[in-house]
Amino acid sequence: MLPLIKKHRPAVALVDVGMVYVKIQQMMEIIIEVVPHCRIVLMTPFSSTKFEQQYKSDKIFAFVSKEALPIRFPQLMEECIVGV
Repeated sequence: MLPLIKKHRPAVALVDVGMVYVKIQQMMEIIIEVVPHCRIVLMTPFSSTKFEQQYKSDKIFAFVSKEALPIRFPQLMEECIVGV
C-alpha cells in the first residue's frame, strides 16, 4: 500500500472500513504522513454513527455508506476537490 501512496500521491482516498486484514487507523496515518492534504473518505457498510465515533478524526473528510455511495459519489468527489 505504501508504495502506491508514494507513487500516486492521491488527492482523495476512498477507504473501506470493511477491508479484511487492514488496520484502518494505521492506514489513515500513513496516508496523511505521505500526503498531508489528502482527503480521506471512509466508506462504511451501512449508515451509522458508530463508525464516525470509532474513527473520529479531523483528518477524515467524510463518511459515506456503501448503499449511498452510488448516489453521493459525484457530489462527494466534487466537494473533495474544491480547493485542492
